[in-house]
Amino acid sequence: MKTILILAANPQSTPRLRLDEELRDIEAGLRRSQQRDQFTLTQRLAVRPRDIQRAMLEETPQIVHFTGHGEGEAGLVFEDETGQAQRVSGEALAELFALFADPAEFPDPVHCVVLNGCYSQVQAEAIAEHVPYVVGMTQAVGDRAAIEFAVGFYDALGAGRSVKFAFKLGCAAISLAGKSDQHTPVLIHHQSPIPPTPPTPPSPTPAIPQGRTELYQLLLTLPGPQFEMVLFDLNPPRGNISAASAPQGQRVPELFAWLESIGPGLEALRVSLGKILFPAATNQEAQSVVDPLGQTVAPVTRISGNKMIGKGQWPLSSFRPPMAISRIVRLNQSPEDPAPHGLHLTEEAGRSA
Repeated sequence: MKTILILAANPQSTPRLRLDEELRDIEAGLRRSQQRDQFTLTQRLAVRPRDIQRAMLEETPQIVHFTGHGEGEAGLVFEDETGQAQRVSGEALAELFALFADPAEFPDPVHCVVLNGCYSQVQAEAIAEHVPYVVGMTQAVGDRAAIEFAVGFYDALGAGRSVKFAFKLGCAAISLAGKSDQHTPVLIHHQSPIPPTPPTPPSPTPAIPQGRTELYQLLLTLPGPQFEMVLFDLNPPRGNISAASAPQGQRVPELFAWLESIGPGLEALRVSLGKILFPAATNQEAQSVVDPLGQTVAPVTRISGNKMIGKGQWPLSSFRPPMAISRIVRLNQSPEDPAPHGLHLTEEAGRSA
């Protein structure tokens, strides 16, 4: 249910306007509209500045319609305690509407304001800093043209059309009535900035077994290619582990014997398993590094067959080079230079100018 609040003011010292006709025709149009059950129309007459805030608090409207006089930079004309003109600036109105357009305070805040008075574009621009849709008048507008615009505008909203469509229909209604003010209304649409997506918290690193028995069982059940990756990462000296053709049940105890005697220990095994089994959680390698001489070098972290082909993990294959392979290649290496350990290098994606 959308609430439309109409604020009308025609002080004694200002020219007479047919505000009652405007209010009557708006109400009649909404009453016979297709979606009349979706709108509640409320109104305040002879409005003083303090009446605005009270009406906003009482009605919490989604659409606010002002009808009356406007005087450009001087402000919109309301009434004082004696019925005389009292002008309210665009800044003051903008501060008020900012409060009622705050979704943190109101589940369904103000989203449209119509200022159906002469020279009200100044106030419309100020209010549009806080309200998505605001209509103002760029110059003086005739009484009849203002009424026709308002009736067309709310007829369209009552038919379920958008604010933009309703604005266009209101302007067309001025022309249909034979008036030349169809270009006087202006719609200011303020699109709220899309809030930045909060960063996704890093996923916790999956747990690697800490106990010796659990590590032993994990290696026994590890697929062959991944077991080869563990061996490649730990790089035990030749002769400590049987060849790949030997059963994994034979090679696992040999690996443990080496790790716990002259090898780097079980902690190195846990780190290696974490890198291989959970690369997304542990692979934080830089995209480029600098060698000791200050030259930029590019990492090559994936091998397929006998070719380095870019970033990634070691291959799920039983290929094991006879010695550790350097994981960096100089960017300024010429194509004629031999690749390390006889490997053939492919071009990295992306080239500097």
